[in-house]
Amino acid sequence: MQSNDKRRANGDVGSLIPILRRLFGGMYRRLGIVVAASFLSGLVQAIVLMIVVGVGISVTADVSGLTSTSLLPDSLFSTTTGAVAIGLGLLGLVVVLDVTASVVAARMSSDVLTRERVGAYRSYTASTWSTQEAERDGHLQELMSKNAGWSGTAMNSASNGAIAGCGLIALGLSAFVASPFVAAALVVVFGALLIASRPLASAVRRRTEVLSELNVDFANQIARNVGLARDIRTFDVEAEVASEVGSVIRIISKRWVSIRVMNRLAPMIFRSAALFVMLGVLLILELTDAGDLAALGTVVVIGLRALGYAGAVQRSYQELQNASPWLDQLWERTGTFDGDVADRGTEVLERIDELAFDDVGFRYRPDASNQASDGSTDETLETEVLSSLNFRVARGEAVGIVGPSGAGKSTLVKLLLRLHDPESGDLLVNGRSARTTRLSDWYSRVGYVPQDVSTFNGTVAENIAFFRPGVPRDQLVRAAQRAHLHEEIMAFPNGYDTPVGERLGRLSGGQRQRLALARALVGDPDVLVLDEPTSALDMQSETLVQETIDELRGTLTLFVIAHRISTLSSCEKIVVLENGRVTALDSPDRVRETNDFFREATRLARL
Repeated sequence: MQSNDKRRANGDVGSLIPILRRLFGGMYRRLGIVVAASFLSGLVQAIVLMIVVGVGISVTADVSGLTSTSLLPDSLFSTTTGAVAIGLGLLGLVVVLDVTASVVAARMSSDVLTRERVGAYRSYTASTWSTQEAERDGHLQELMSKNAGWSGTAMNSASNGAIAGCGLIALGLSAFVASPFVAAALVVVFGALLIASRPLASAVRRRTEVLSELNVDFANQIARNVGLARDIRTFDVEAEVASEVGSVIRIISKRWVSIRVMNRLAPMIFRSAALFVMLGVLLILELTDAGDLAALGTVVVIGLRALGYAGAVQRSYQELQNASPWLDQLWERTGTFDGDVADRGTEVLERIDELAFDDVGFRYRPDASNQASDGSTDETLETEVLSSLNFRVARGEAVGIVGPSGAGKSTLVKLLLRLHDPESGDLLVNGRSARTTRLSDWYSRVGYVPQDVSTFNGTVAENIAFFRPGVPRDQLVRAAQRAHLHEEIMAFPNGYDTPVGERLGRLSGGQRQRLALARALVGDPDVLVLDEPTSALDMQSETLVQETIDELRGTLTLFVIAHRISTLSSCEKIVVLENGRVTALDSPDRVRETNDFFREATRLARL
């Protein structure tokens, strides 16, 4: 028995069943409407086609009614005019049924696109920080835009295939009434043609799988280049980078050409082969003198209409095979997100009075690419960053964290922010494990000011509020005042309503840092974590930030991570981290006396 992956590689119809099941999940009632409307439309069309054949024969034979020529009951029609009128009425019904099926199908396509995009992003945001951090630049954007976009395309193709398939079945049943032999021959031929198209669909799928991977790599490359735009310009390598991007674009374009050519050839070959077979069947009927004129005419007309539906079914199958690699990639990644959901905690946290690191250790685990085939992990690839961390911080204390590069300061910040949980030991809040408390409560009580501040396209007020709805303007103003930014904001043309950009806004580096301070202070946190808050500031901006730190001291718990020793002047305690361990914990003066690293850092800072 073939594996699922192998069947998919072969373009097997069965490989599409899981995809169709997921696409139509929760939409079966609407799918039923589409199927019913399409099937009824096919039956009504068959009746109309019989009327057309009957009217044509009647006019040609110069008879007043359809009694001797139509496959429909003689009592249904008394005159040709009446038959035409009934046919027109039935055509109106066909239009209503087709519109109903099309509208419902279009809404299904739109809804599945929305569902997949929203679901993918929610899965990403619900996953652990380790999973989010491992996500490659540009990959999530590619999944959300192109891959998820294929879900709408696939649903549209599947709906069109369902509509065409139902119409084809209805016409086939009608053709059996007219001529079982011809109808059976056409069913066999159409089925054989669909099976014969499998190798082409398989080839398209293989090329599409390669193309989907190339697009992800291309998205990552563009994201990388955007992040390096300044360096690319200043190193004068724009031409080289553009050449590299151009090469990738040309490779992708060649792949698209081959896929599009095969996609265009498939329906053309199918249509031509079907017409050829139909002509052969009619020739056999002529030579064998089988069937009457009305039956033969009806089957020919229905067969031609059914040919269009059969082509639509084949095209739908081809398009679904095209979409499959993109959807497989999307669902595989969202499955990774869903399989590593962050523990949001359950216990309420109303206030933070004490934080304690209780024998905390942490090591970074290698990703799946470093795992053995049996799922085991090579311990030599694991990196121990923190080991046996023990210290307590009471409410209102200001603690400075220092140490050489690679000592574990950034990891300590991630533990404080609950981005990671300790591998051993525990982070305690008010004497209990922090990991049991609700993350939403934790982030409302712990504020964070990063070293690299991000802004987005919006007003100054929106950037301070940072997607937190309903924050009153006076609360934003108070936070800006505490961050010593209010006066400068009021000097802007529109004050707090002044627009700022993602990268080229009105804010200087110092203003951005103080905006981040205001952003963290909006919620009146109990704990504030400052990660290198003055490392890239001029003297005036550093002084303003330092004033804010001095004013905050005693009102909340401060963690100041810094290389600049001057930034730690407000701290009552200094924690020195070296090689992932606490080598000193005391007042600044005492640590200066007992710790070589801090003493040398103080000397170099001339303090």
